[in-house]
Amino acid sequence: MKELEAKFLISAGKRPTRVLRRVLQELSWAGYLTHPRGTREIADVYSDSADWHLHKAGWTYRVRHSKGRRTVTLKQLSHQRSNIFERRELEQLLPPGEDDHALPPGDVAELLASTLPKGTPLCALFEQRTARQRYNLSHPNHPHALIELSLDQVLVQSSPPTNYAEIEFELRDGPPEALKDLAGVMEQQPDLVPARVGKYQRGLLAAGLSVPESDVWQAAPKDVYAKWVEVAISHLSLQRARLKQHEPSAWEAVHPGGVHQMRVTTRRIRAGLAAFANVLPQKSAARLKDDVRWLTSALGPVRDLDVQLENLHNYRHLLTTAQGPALNRYQRHLEQRHRKAHQALVCELASDRFATLDAHFERVLEKASRRASQQRGISIQQAASDQVLPLLESVLKKGRTIKKSSPAEKLHKLRIELKRLRYQLEYLIDSCGKPARRSHKELSRLQNVLGSYQDAMVAMEQLEHYCHHTNLDRVERRTFNELMAWERERGERYRRKFPKRWARFENVAGSLLQVL
Repeated sequence: MKELEAKFLISAGKRPTRVLRRVLQELSWAGYLTHPRGTREIADVYSDSADWHLHKAGWTYRVRHSKGRRTVTLKQLSHQRSNIFERRELEQLLPPGEDDHALPPGDVAELLASTLPKGTPLCALFEQRTARQRYNLSHPNHPHALIELSLDQVLVQSSPPTNYAEIEFELRDGPPEALKDLAGVMEQQPDLVPARVGKYQRGLLAAGLSVPESDVWQAAPKDVYAKWVEVAISHLSLQRARLKQHEPSAWEAVHPGGVHQMRVTTRRIRAGLAAFANVLPQKSAARLKDDVRWLTSALGPVRDLDVQLENLHNYRHLLTTAQGPALNRYQRHLEQRHRKAHQALVCELASDRFATLDAHFERVLEKASRRASQQRGISIQQAASDQVLPLLESVLKKGRTIKKSSPAEKLHKLRIELKRLRYQLEYLIDSCGKPARRSHKELSRLQNVLGSYQDAMVAMEQLEHYCHHTNLDRVERRTFNELMAWERERGERYRRKFPKRWARFENVAGSLLQVL
């Protein structure tokens, strides 16, 4: 059967029941009649094979427990630019007493048999629980249409648990125009964000599960005499695919991983455009670079506030029960800023500029492919000697000047340089072999130490800024002073790890210098 839904997320920090009341009031003003249908408690377990056969085939598998019944559902995956979801859905009831995956003959069993290799077991991916409040909607303009409204308050059993609320409108009967008209009314609601993915994709992100990436780009060449432009095409195509993959989750911002992964991807694209500048079309690459820089800036405020909210969660575990309420005002302050930053990000992702970014990306890759077809070109070996060697030597020179008394700013500059070098080494791992892999591994560990140190220093500065610009009471001020002291000590712990990590990196970097 076909499922047609319009889905909206409730902005983080807003009370779902209050938003629902405003939605019902707005629907009443628009002429809709509402009929309550009660509430349901739902437990869903999503599964796939160890090799992600169902996901790769474009399906999700779910076992639902509700009101003493178990239903198995296969539903098509959906990534889209619209909040109208049209998907194929197959369902089967499980007989009482049977195993969740012991299916009798039926539509679901038939599709599983044609998709999974014979004997392939399914493994549970994650579980989520939903409190669902339902209404039937009707409207005089569409007398034969029936739409079901559901307020879903969802808890994904992850660590830490992920909560979000979503309002769904499912067309049960009638023309699709009835659902589209209703969606147009809801798009004016300030507390709702048009959804872009389903519960399955949100659950994967919350559970920290990574699906193997599709083979939509050509593999990087492994011969050091191969063309540098071929490496450029391989890596930039990969980042383009990742940008498309992470954008819907960044749009929704239900889990901080969506914005974080998209921001990391934009940084990798910028690093790639810089590294491959000598083999890419100059004007097209410059335009794409400006677009990606703009996108990175748009993602930055949301990501920074995600980090602060994650820190706040950790702070509560450090404080006594009596001190916990001292952070409540700070949490409301962060959540309000996060909502505004997220609204700004949604506007940017819905803009014409973002819509044309992928076209600019495609143009760069097309022109680079034409250059790759030419017989002459810079080799990987030549690019490594011309670009990576000077950067590695620069990093080694700067790292050796770091002392115990060096200011935090100097370590931050070294960290940025290390990140540039790490990205460059990623382009060479396939062709330069073990020395590049070992250097990249130690470089990542070193960068993690400096990154943790920088995170602690930034967190301390943010706490100080809040204290200086807020009228705190005595308990709040004492609490924030303790947190600042804790961040300062955390930073010092990571800073003390730097000499040992640096020595290990410097040791393996020597063998890489010989290869380059």
